[in-house]
Amino acid sequence: MRFVAPDIAWAVRITDQGAMEILRTTDQMKTWRKCAPNGDWAGASADTVTYAKKHRRHDSLMLDLYAADGNTAWIVIGATHNYRREAYVVGTRDGGDHWTGSWVAMANDIEVLNLQFVDAKNGFIYEHLRPAANQLLRRIYRTQDAGNTWSEMALPDERRFPDVEWEACTFRTALDGWLVTLENLHGEPTTYCTHDAGKSWQAESLHLPAKLEGGRSEVKLPQFFGKEKRDGVLGVSYLTDKDDLMLFYQTHDGGGHWTPAGKPPIHVWGRSKDYSFLDDGTGWMVVENDIVKTDDYGKTWTKLPTAVPLWVTDLESDGFQLCFVNHRVGWIFVPWFKNKLLQTQDAGKSWGQLFPSFRK
Repeated sequence: MRFVAPDIAWAVRITDQGAMEILRTTDQMKTWRKCAPNGDWAGASADTVTYAKKHRRHDSLMLDLYAADGNTAWIVIGATHNYRREAYVVGTRDGGDHWTGSWVAMANDIEVLNLQFVDAKNGFIYEHLRPAANQLLRRIYRTQDAGNTWSEMALPDERRFPDVEWEACTFRTALDGWLVTLENLHGEPTTYCTHDAGKSWQAESLHLPAKLEGGRSEVKLPQFFGKEKRDGVLGVSYLTDKDDLMLFYQTHDGGGHWTPAGKPPIHVWGRSKDYSFLDDGTGWMVVENDIVKTDDYGKTWTKLPTAVPLWVTDLESDGFQLCFVNHRVGWIFVPWFKNKLLQTQDAGKSWGQLFPSFRK
């Protein structure tokens, strides 16, 4: 599910009958309209549903949705095409009334696809494997013509970064991107960035606060804000034998420099689910079954008076989403608990469950 405005969102779901549907709402999630592409969509979606059922997964296993606004969205779907594993990418610019699609060759062992667009023409597909409990990034594909054609982009040279396993990637512009790795067992947390669309990559260490040592760190993907996306926040999960911490770093030059946002780091007790920031540095995070809020890019946090229901945080969910679109309206989406959707209209102080209806 992707939220783009207080009253507009897009979603992809697999029905109880095994059909895949693209949905769009324009009335604060009360009703959803089906937006079905034509052409190869039917075959690609049926293959993806079969694959999901085979692996008992109904999340974003072989599909992903990226929505830029209420009219513009793209979807990538893993499928078998011409006897090989490929991805079908469809896009719309008129709210889902009309779609155009293209095929992209994929590796046969790919299990997870992620999709991102940074503007109307430039986008990226990220291929992942999911061995055991981890997720490994294998390839990145890039489009410069709104998804009509795709080409593979180079990952960092293994000879320069030996024994590094890539987990996820995001781009701020068509040229500027960041890779994060699996859990770092030693040393300072590190990101890997490119400023030339993957032609070269550099390692960037994030300095830990004093007295933090001997722990394991996991760097989260950075989030950038504003029209120029110069301001940003990056979270680091830091686990020791005695504590579980979340540290935040901030940038105001598009990721050129990252500085610690606050001291001390916030204690999350292993149950931090997700966080969401606005352009001015206001952010929210789910910790245990509490909502905490910051007004200064994560320097200080305040617990809000009303907790979210326990079932929201009791389940481990890869697709858990917390999203605020302004200072009052936000959502929590829990796909593994029968697609439960919560909404707040008072900046996270209280939450109510929504029961949307679907129409053609």
